[in-house]
Amino acid sequence: MSPIEVQKAWASFGEPLFKARAKQRQVDSAAVALAARGLQPESMVTGNPGNHSEEESVSLPAAARAFTGKDLDWLNKVSEIRAIAENEKAPVELRDAAQRGIAKLSQPNAPVEPVYKSLLKIGEAIRAKNDPETARIDALEAELDKLVTESTLLEKRLSDGLDKKLGEAARLTPGGPEFLRGVRVALTKSLASIVAVECGLTNDPTVTLNLVGGEVTRLLSEQSISLLGLEHEHGNR
Repeated sequence: MSPIEVQKAWASFGEPLFKARAKQRQVDSAAVALAARGLQPESMVTGNPGNHSEEESVSLPAAARAFTGKDLDWLNKVSEIRAIAENEKAPVELRDAAQRGIAKLSQPNAPVEPVYKSLLKIGEAIRAKNDPETARIDALEAELDKLVTESTLLEKRLSDGLDKKLGEAARLTPGGPEFLRGVRVALTKSLASIVAVECGLTNDPTVTLNLVGGEVTRLLSEQSISLLGLEHEHGNR
């Protein structure tokens, strides 16, 4: 049987039977209690009080396992997928995904967990879109990721030979050195903005600025000396 068929069998026969037996046990228990007090109204005695088998007294999860061979959690997940697929008020994207999941779960022994997790992921994405604060945080995170990517790509391009091309262009182009100075000033101002943001995240921005500023100065000096090939000369000073 497919997961859909198993869940439908449980919902149509297994679970109603379990609930009916549970209700009967409640009625019979009430009848036993009344009988112990010398009362036995006919309306309360509908079965054979106190004579239930262990099978009738099992829990719902145990009954589900006995009836279907599947865990109750597994059955509930299939039920949720069906409910979403049949819910006309559900978001179209989510409902369509659930309907595609139903098609997969209509095959024998189809795995339920991947379909269920996929729907959870889609549902979370939809809720995030509908929540202005979550959407704002996601947009800010995207901006941060974009900045990291762009700065990393620039560093890679320079280390892959762009720096040499820029040097050659500056030598051959009138006003080339001034162009390079403009780039340097722009990058320095950009770096200052990043440093200010980084220091502003701490409890004492002044102390952090001293630390970060020292790190930036040292790294700038070491990198420039290395790229110019002046390590030996610098070491002798």
